[in-house]
Amino acid sequence: MQLDDGPKPTPHSWRSVVPRWLRHGLLVFLVLLVIEYLVIPELIGAGKNLHLLSKVNLAWLVAGIVLEAGSLLSYALLTRTLLPGGRPGLSILSRIVLATTAVAHVVPGGAAGGAGLGYRLLTANGVEGTDAGFALATESIGSAMVLNVMLWLALLISIPLAGLHPIYVITALVGLLALFGAAFLAYTFTRGGERAVRVVRSLGRRVPRVGADRLERLVREVGDSIGHLARDRALLKWALWWAGLNWLLDAASLWSFVAAFGRFVDPIELFAAYGIAIRRRRGCE
Repeated sequence: MQLDDGPKPTPHSWRSVVPRWLRHGLLVFLVLLVIEYLVIPELIGAGKNLHLLSKVNLAWLVAGIVLEAGSLLSYALLTRTLLPGGRPGLSILSRIVLATTAVAHVVPGGAAGGAGLGYRLLTANGVEGTDAGFALATESIGSAMVLNVMLWLALLISIPLAGLHPIYVITALVGLLALFGAAFLAYTFTRGGERAVRVVRSLGRRVPRVGADRLERLVREVGDSIGHLARDRALLKWALWWAGLNWLLDAASLWSFVAAFGRFVDPIELFAAYGIAIRRRRGCE
């Protein structure tokens, strides 16, 4: 026989335990603490920045904006070069590049988010999924390789001018290894395709929900696209041109913005620092 001990006491919430005046006082204290240590220092820093903005050279500022617009346009032309059929139009591609660049610079791990958004926007504008994936992957990898070559040359030139810094040596060696890796990858897909297919099929059998046939089809499509790009010298030339121009205009825009504050830095050293910063940011992503 069970005895009923009556209703069990309900646990009290912290609001019923802590008096209202104490809760309100604690909230006001926290707000004042945030204002004192976070808001006011930022306002003071903003005041100093506004003082600096009053000395900005508008001509160099406008030049920097125009150069950055040219950099984005060059990347859109790179995308159009790699897409078959010449669609979508340059206006739509420019807006897609602007949107993906914004996502890549705002969202944490934005490189993946920007690529995903670019794929969805391209396919929504009539591009086949395979063509969109190839264009996005090729322009990303190819653009990174072009930056590696340009950075490697800039480091070789800047070492006699700025001295031998350890980060310059490390970056040059990593860039050289990346170039060798890209050359090996291109050779694997263009000359050693069957061997690559065998390796990929063995890997595909071990990957759930992928399978050997699906992965083999993807590798063959990528290999055919890379082979077509390697055989079409005119297409390869224009792709390299637009990729290189994108980086040069982007770095020139940075140089112009720095010059707008009255600092004229050495272009080679600035490009070396710019390239290292881009490499580190992409590595973190």
